[in-house]
Amino acid sequence: MPRHWDPENFTLNECIRLSLYRCQCQLLG
Repeated sequence: MPRHWDPENFTLNECIRLSLYRCQCQLLG
């Protein structure tokens, strides 16, 4: 992800989205 890691701005939704994104990448890749 191009976005810089910022713990204060890292919301639960973003965490879930990142997890789903990584999962999709693994499935597609």
